[in-house]
Amino acid sequence: MRVEQQVWITIEDEQTDADGARHRGTTETHGTLTDAPDGMALRYDDDDGTRVRVHMTGEAVRVVRSGIHAMDMLFCAGRPHAFDYETPHGALPMRIDTEDARWHAGQQDGAVSLRYALHVGGQFVTRNTLDLRWRVREEDDDARQ
Repeated sequence: MRVEQQVWITIEDEQTDADGARHRGTTETHGTLTDAPDGMALRYDDDDGTRVRVHMTGEAVRVVRSGIHAMDMLFCAGRPHAFDYETPHGALPMRIDTEDARWHAGQQDGAVSLRYALHVGGQFVTRNTLDLRWRVREEDDDARQ
């Protein structure tokens, strides 16, 4: 069993809206990786203070965001998932249609890859890709590479 490990995390995402406009972003941060009873869990904080937990098990990836903007999303290929996006101004009903959800973990690194469509209030908003990679931080690893 793996103990909690400190990791560097790189997240690359892309959204394509209904008009075909693309928006890309890259985030680098650090977090922790632990074994979970049925898979693995990755935890980190977003730049806005939102706490993020990514739970990977079997063919599913669950992303739980808590803070000012909270949500609980389940990505499993071929299974739509409805959830509420909680904001200080109220909740927005959303749905994701997952095309692909994969993950793998080695001893020193791993990755999550998600492909999905996002609907808000029943209307298509964006087609999304999210690629999250992590690598274990070494004791003398003081800087991101």
